[in-house]
Amino acid sequence: MAHDVFISYANKDKPSAEAICAALEHNAIRCWIAPRNILAGMKFGESIIDAIGDCRIFVLVLSSSANESPYVLQEVKQAFEKRAVIIPFRIEEVFPSKSLEFFISTHHWLDAFTHPLETHLQELADTIKVLLAQLQEREELEFPAIRAGACPYCGGRVAEGHLFCPQCGSKIQDGEEGKEGAAVDQQQSWDMAKLEPLVPVSQPEKVAPSLLETPTPSPPAVAGEPQIQEPPADPIPGARESLPETLASGAPPGIPAGGREEPTVYEEKIQLPVRTVKPERGVLRWVLSTLAVMGIAAISLYILHGTSASYYLSQGLSYLEKGRFDEALDSCARALEKNPILAEAHICQGRVYIHKARFDEAIAALNRALEIEPGSLDALKNRALAYQGKSNYPQAVSDLDNILRVNPKDAQSYLLRGDLRRDQDQHDLAVADYRKALELQPDIDKDVNSRLAQVASKYYVMGSEHSSKGKYAQAISEYSKAINLNPKSLWFYYNDRAVIYAKLDRYNEAITDLDRALDINKNSLSYWNKAVFCEAVGRFKEAIEAYKQFIFYTSPEYAPSSEHYSRIPKAKKKIESLESKVSK
Repeated sequence: MAHDVFISYANKDKPSAEAICAALEHNAIRCWIAPRNILAGMKFGESIIDAIGDCRIFVLVLSSSANESPYVLQEVKQAFEKRAVIIPFRIEEVFPSKSLEFFISTHHWLDAFTHPLETHLQELADTIKVLLAQLQEREELEFPAIRAGACPYCGGRVAEGHLFCPQCGSKIQDGEEGKEGAAVDQQQSWDMAKLEPLVPVSQPEKVAPSLLETPTPSPPAVAGEPQIQEPPADPIPGARESLPETLASGAPPGIPAGGREEPTVYEEKIQLPVRTVKPERGVLRWVLSTLAVMGIAAISLYILHGTSASYYLSQGLSYLEKGRFDEALDSCARALEKNPILAEAHICQGRVYIHKARFDEAIAALNRALEIEPGSLDALKNRALAYQGKSNYPQAVSDLDNILRVNPKDAQSYLLRGDLRRDQDQHDLAVADYRKALELQPDIDKDVNSRLAQVASKYYVMGSEHSSKGKYAQAISEYSKAINLNPKSLWFYYNDRAVIYAKLDRYNEAITDLDRALDINKNSLSYWNKAVFCEAVGRFKEAIEAYKQFIFYTSPEYAPSSEHYSRIPKAKKKIESLESKVSK
């Protein structure tokens, strides 16, 4: 069966990927996700490559785990080479690794790291619907319309002009339709070959007059008439009037303007005022003017030299905010040339190195800042980030502890320390830090809730691991922690805890959890489990209704790629059996 969307994710992000798949299929978008859609006996790698080649849209679940996964990188590379539409869906506030950035740097991202995830899933579904419609229109223009008839693959009816079978999703290209389309394509290609290429009409360029052009010759002089020499245009209007009288007259300082006996025709035409100035007065004015200019220049250089370090630091911080990291480093270096003990410039260098993932150089720059200003909270916080980048969590936590001893109301430090503890799987301590940050700064509730949701996901993964090992009490404990962190959490948190309750014969608690799961998302799996559990405790009417809802949400019209089709006949038999019991 053809699929519209391929979902790529790292193993640690499986809960989020399954939630994305459920939301898209709820919107009648056919999805392919591993390992669900890999048939038994098929090779894992071949199945993934074939699925990427068949899909139209490739959804990348982008997170820190995806950045580190070589399998995700290979899948993105395949999608890029097969020219699929790639949608990076960020579930964590991280940037793609350099390897991933090569393939997705030009693609628009969808951010979904704010809480709750469900609010972003519908936006993703709506975006994919628009893209699918655009792709359908493009394919209808590229391929000729086909006649109405039966699909050669599944036998379903295909309306005239449609390119895809509505039953199986196959593209109709075989048989007579394919031949007709090929013929039309061939004719179109011949027609296009006959067209003359379009050549842009060149416009004559306006050539600037050259300085070497031969000037237009003047008319010959008439004998007996004086030749008049045209003066050059004044390049700066009014400049002559502002000059000292000796310079305006054209004479150097100290030379009288009227030194020549007879004025030329040129001088008569300009009609400059001719005055006799004493040489001593002209020299004095020239000396004073020169000294004034030199004094202003000296003062300007002094002021510039005194403020250049701060100027370059400000420039570097501006470049840093704009993401122009190389230019920011250059400005910081210039600032430190002027003032080597400017701690803020070393801190700016450290921040830039952190953005460039050059963590050792960042730590060295921040250490220099701390040598200049011991106890600088800004330097300590950024050094903690650099240690986090090197996965040196104990040292990073130590820096944050020092900050919180000085400033116990620093919400951002609690938030960062919670991240470090979360990455070390110290989930309970991380939750305590997140809640303390929210208490100190209530307006960061979105950031805190997003992080709590990530911790809840880790609790869920731990619960699944305990469940697979038969440690049901521990599994319930971890699932409960995940649910308590986010009461409106993903539906499968409640569904999976319900399954564990049922294994311990705690059916009523299981049914309650399934009702909560169905309140969040109507899905066939939870309806099936509810029907089975209600039947086990003799709640037959509820079981009948749950089986009916299971059939509805598993039908091809509602869930085109549901894996529960094989259970529909069994559900119908269960309904008949239970209805007979109720009637008695």
